Amino acid sequence: MKKLFTSIHFFLFFALTITQTQAADYYWVGGTGTWDDYANHWATTSGGTIFHSSFPSSLDDVFIDVNSLQQSDTIFFVDNQNYVHHFWMDPNLNYTFFDVLPPITYAQLIVTGDLFVGGSIFFANQGISGIEM
Repeated sequence: MKKLFTSIHFFLFFALTITQTQAADYYWVGGTGTWDDYANHWATTSGGTIFHSSFPSSLDDVFIDVNSLQQSDTIFFVDNQNYVHHFWMDPNLNYTFFDVLPPITYAQLIVTGDLFVGGSIFFANQGISGIEM
């Protein structure tokens, strides 16, 4: 009987640990780069130097602010589907560019939560090929 209770406790602990996934805040830093380059572009704070160990998921909140990009910088997608939970872009940015890199010709940025775009976003090659939001 004791063995059964131990097994049940272990199972419950394991199940609760897996289901308690926390959303994280991702801040783009470092100017031009690819969406999947988390070691150089997805910091844990605005302008930060501590980076995430993966790129954003549908649970995570993304922030693009004045510490992210210069006017000529571009964020490139290298995967067809890219997810975020909340997407927030600083209203002081009026020139955020998104593009795709070969071999893909089309990408989606899928926002599963709130979308706030304070400035202008430019998507390369909208339509037949390019980026859809």
